[in-house]
Amino acid sequence: MLLEIRENVQFNTSQFKAEIREEKNVIKSIDIVLKNINKYRKYHDSLDFHMYNIGYWPSSSRKSSGYETLKSQGVELIKSTGIRQSIIDLYEKTYNEISEIILESRADHETSIVPIKTELFFFHPSNPNLPFDEHRATPFNYDEVINSQKFKGIFSYWRNQRTVATRLRQAAIDKNNELINAINNELDKN
Repeated sequence: MLLEIRENVQFNTSQFKAEIREEKNVIKSIDIVLKNINKYRKYHDSLDFHMYNIGYWPSSSRKSSGYETLKSQGVELIKSTGIRQSIIDLYEKTYNEISEIILESRADHETSIVPIKTELFFFHPSNPNLPFDEHRATPFNYDEVINSQKFKGIFSYWRNQRTVATRLRQAAIDKNNELINAINNELDKN
């Protein structure tokens, strides 16, 4: 049981690290776009990728088969109270916080991000084989983007959401590592 949970948690750590990189890329794109809008106020087609990327957020995939098996067979199978509680807290609290921010992000994306981006930007046709960093969105009228308080407000908020999501994932990585170490120590005893 502990081996499966450890494998799941190691997988989740890798996933969270990849998602943090994606979140940081979105934050970087938002910073570039907002800085350009507020300071330089000049459009250049090098902004097109960042205009596309500002609305992105990574979903989260994680493994929980070990935890689901543990729940169905009874958490008392784990003899160490500390490990048992760490596993429960990780899956029931920490991972659920990440799920909540993802659901909130999905709702924000549908109600705020997509409407403002489709109002202000032309999305260049893409094909499934095109690398992500070659996607583009061009403003219909850059002056409208510059003068849109709504755009600035939505994306400064979106930046904050991406920062919160990054922090939640990093906290999960830290807790994952603590649990992996505790499991390794427990397995070494046996």
